[in-house]
Amino acid sequence: MESHRPFTLNKAYLGTKEEFVTAFALLRHPPSGLSVSSGNGNFKLQDGTGNTRIYPASEENLVTVLSGYGIHLSSIKQLARIHGDEYDAELDVISHVTAYFDIASKRIIDDIPKVFETIFALRFGQELEDQLANNLKLVGDGGVETCKRYIRDEPDVQSRRDNLTRQQGILKNALNVVDGFFK
Repeated sequence: MESHRPFTLNKAYLGTKEEFVTAFALLRHPPSGLSVSSGNGNFKLQDGTGNTRIYPASEENLVTVLSGYGIHLSSIKQLARIHGDEYDAELDVISHVTAYFDIASKRIIDDIPKVFETIFALRFGQELEDQLANNLKLVGDGGVETCKRYIRDEPDVQSRRDNLTRQQGILKNALNVVDGFFK
């Protein structure tokens, strides 16, 4: 199968864990019906030098502005994670466990065919080869004569082969004639 597999280096794990934290936070703190719209609403921000900038109210701008204030979100859904309560530690543990089982189940799904192939199919093929060779008496005393007998054609096979080859030639000639009418 594989050797020296990177069990702990799964890059998808942390992203999956963060997705579960967000999903659980949304369940814990559902949106209140407020949303950022891109209508006429604007918001003003003043930077450290006193310059005021006006931003249209949109989800993208809100995420960008919050990022400037140290609140890094990849989507507006992650706003539910800002709410802190006494169950944050538990939700974090549940997210770790859920992400682990999500990734682990995918690994198992990937590994089952490998296990099947290495344990069952390879051994089955080898056992089938050994049994056929022994049961058909292809090895041992008289093995060469048995092999010659198996590869020898029946008397009428060559005449049938010649007949089919002749018919194939006739059909190819007919196809060439028909193709000539359509050119």
